[in-house]
Amino acid sequence: MNNVTAMNKRENWLEILNRLSLSEYLQDKRNIVDKLLTLQFPTRKTEAWKYSDLKWLQKTDFSRDFVIDEAFVHRALEEILTVDLLNLPRIITYNGQYLETFSTISLHSNEFSLNKNFKSDWSIPNDDFLTALNKVVENPVLQFNCNKNFNDQTILCINLGKAETTEKLCFSPKYSFYIEKENKCSVIEINYGKGVYFANSVYEIELGRKSKLNYTIINHTLSESYNCSSNYVKLSDHACYQQFLLNKASRFSRYELNIDLVGEWSKADFDAVQILSGQQHADIASKVVHSVPHCQSNQNVKNILSDNSHGVYQGKVLVNRLAQKTDAQQQNQALLLSDKAEIDTKPELEIYADDVKCSHGAAIGALDQEQLFFLMSRGISYELAREMLINAFVNESIEKIEDTLLQNLLYYYVTAST
Repeated sequence: MNNVTAMNKRENWLEILNRLSLSEYLQDKRNIVDKLLTLQFPTRKTEAWKYSDLKWLQKTDFSRDFVIDEAFVHRALEEILTVDLLNLPRIITYNGQYLETFSTISLHSNEFSLNKNFKSDWSIPNDDFLTALNKVVENPVLQFNCNKNFNDQTILCINLGKAETTEKLCFSPKYSFYIEKENKCSVIEINYGKGVYFANSVYEIELGRKSKLNYTIINHTLSESYNCSSNYVKLSDHACYQQFLLNKASRFSRYELNIDLVGEWSKADFDAVQILSGQQHADIASKVVHSVPHCQSNQNVKNILSDNSHGVYQGKVLVNRLAQKTDAQQQNQALLLSDKAEIDTKPELEIYADDVKCSHGAAIGALDQEQLFFLMSRGISYELAREMLINAFVNESIEKIEDTLLQNLLYYYVTAST
């Protein structure tokens, strides 16, 4: 790298850190920049960011200062806490900060804690741009340890984001989930926001031997925000991870999912539904690594796109040489409700083992006009017929969920979306 290029790159990073108001939180900004210099700022020329543009990050001045709006918290919780969710143990965060007053789970226990000195037991890559940017800020890590005291329970995590009309906030939450061996639990995460803010979250999720985690994420009312989330999941032998993402999106969202199947006979399922409108842009980037034999992974991502929205799915499955008897399936489907809506899809397989069962595919189309005509010929209005077909497209994914509470919750939010 010549001196001019290095200087430009350094100034670029310094400008970003200043715009994110991070300089006062860094002990030595120069050392941080030196570390970040090893990373290339993502552009459309970067393969992993080919379909998503981060120019807004370079152009927007963000702040980290805020005052908790308790009236907003009350309104949000009144809307979110339906009868089915009201009695679940819950954790509430506001702009990445734990709200003890509104939470029913204490962080002074063996199961939940805020750890300022958290050190992961396993390696999280430093070469990912969003993860590196999150690590710049030394926020406490919200830790959850599922042991026999919480076995077979459902935990509710509500993350609220709020920025005033004159502010543009940024915050970088960190979460760690560990499911002890032979334990199982469910987590329902609901993200609800108002205003212009940039949330850049990192999740570390580890499943012990013969454990099971069902993780459901609902992104709701985030129309003006920028939301990025980097997720790292590791499965021990005979562990099972099931995740459902319902994304009504924000102005810009990027969801990165990295799954490592390091224990034999482990299984990971990822289902996602993105319902986008207006100018919304939502990018899902997943990577599933099969390192050992007899593991299974399934990915099924659906997009419903209207107006000028843009959906992206980049999914990769890597099957290493020792991962014989792998079963890996990958599917992306998109329903375009507008001539101006866009979808970019890139399912990818990289296989080094020979005794495997792997497939990937993509399907893109509009509503079936014959089906619409059939329903309307039975006296159903165009609007209702359209809604029925859209819901049928989504329900293929929701119907696979065994938990009735989760099914009803997702049906509720999908109906509100369409």
